Amino acid sequence: DRFQINPESIQLIEAHGTGTKLGDPIEVEGLKKSFEKYTTEKNYCAIGSVKSNIGHCLTAAGVAGFIKLLQAIHHKQLPPTINFEKLNEHIRLDGSPFYVNTQLTDWKIKETQQRQAAISSFGFSGTNAHLVLGEYLPAGTPANNDTQHSPQMIVLSARSGEQLKQQAANLLAYLEGAPSSFDITDIAYTLQTGREAMEERLGFMAGSIAELTGKLQSFLNGTGDTAGICQGQVKRNKEGLRIISNDDDIKDAIIDNLVSHGKLLQLLDLWVK
Repeated sequence: DRFQINPESIQLIEAHGTGTKLGDPIEVEGLKKSFEKYTTEKNYCAIGSVKSNIGHCLTAAGVAGFIKLLQAIHHKQLPPTINFEKLNEHIRLDGSPFYVNTQLTDWKIKETQQRQAAISSFGFSGTNAHLVLGEYLPAGTPANNDTQHSPQMIVLSARSGEQLKQQAANLLAYLEGAPSSFDITDIAYTLQTGREAMEERLGFMAGSIAELTGKLQSFLNGTGDTAGICQGQVKRNKEGLRIISNDDDIKDAIIDNLVSHGKLLQLLDLWVK
C-alpha cells in the first residue's frame, strides 16, 4: 500500500526457501495471504529459490537472491528452481497466484506491464526483509545503438597504463554484447559522473556506439585512425598545468569557454592531462 505496488504486477518471487518442512509452508502461506488481498489471478507468479543452485549462503543469502533477480530482469528470462521433484506436502499452490518454475523460460509480460520481481530474506540475525525490484523502462522510444548523436566524451582512467588498456578492453567487450537499446549518451554520462578519475587517463570523442567500438579497437591494436582519441598522465603534466590547477577561477573560465564554444575535444585533451 505504501509504495502503491499491486502484487498482480509481480511475476517472480525469490523465496527465502530453505527447503525446511515447516519454514517453507509458513513463508508460502504468508505470500498467499498477502497477494490474495489484492488479486484473484491464479498461477501467474513463478516462485523459487537460488538456494537450490548454490546452497544456503547464510548472511549472504539475501544478496545472492537479489543478484539472481537482477540477472533475470536483465536477461528477461525466468530462471528454473532445480532439483525440484515434488512439492512439500504442507504447501498448497493450486488456486494460488504461484507456481514453481522448473525450466528456463522467456519472461513474457503484457503490453501494459513491466517486469517486476520480489525477494524475501529472513536472517538468523532476526532481520526480515522484503524487496520489490522493477525493470527500468526508459521514457519514449528506445534509442538504437546506430543512432548518430552529437559527439560525446567517453572517459576512462586507471592507476597504470596496463590497467587502462584493460579498462578499454572491458568496455569494448561490454559494447559488443550490448543490446540495441543502449545509448551512447547514457554511457558517456555514467563514465563521466560515476567513476573515480585516476591518473592514467584515456578519452574518446564518439557520436555512436559503432564509432566508439571502432576507436576502442584502434586504441587496443595501436593502429588505425587516432583522431578523437586522447591519452595522458596527470602526474607527468602536473607542473605544466600548475597555473590552471591552482586557480579555480582560471579553471572555471577555461572550462566554460571550451564548453560554450563546443570545443569538447580540447576539453577532453585537457582532462586526460
